[in-house]
Amino acid sequence: MAGKDLSETTGGEVSGWAHVVQSINRLFSTPKNTRVFLREFGSDLPSLVDVPSNDAGILALFVAVATALEQWEPRFSLSTLNVSQAEPGKILLNLVGTYLPRGHHGDSTPEGDEQVLSVPITGL
Repeated sequence: MAGKDLSETTGGEVSGWAHVVQSINRLFSTPKNTRVFLREFGSDLPSLVDVPSNDAGILALFVAVATALEQWEPRFSLSTLNVSQAEPGKILLNLVGTYLPRGHHGDSTPEGDEQVLSVPITGL
């Protein structure tokens, strides 16, 4: 997941931080084992939307976010995560972290201040 892509909303080109945001949204909303030629892509988040809001449920959400980002989005280094129930069947992830524009090349040099991203997740 690097470089440029087509915007899912406008059809135009998207790059830089906007591309990272789009990639994270796609990653978190894609259940694992649903892409035909890339079965391991995605996250466990869609299946965790309705977990109880107890310690075990929240921990499962945190693990799913951290695991997906670690595996699939090297251009974002997560520092803070908050989870809130937006409505039944939907959660809102509030992520704070560092944008690493060359992270996909192994370069962990940050660019700018910490970034804030809110990602809504709906259940399966």
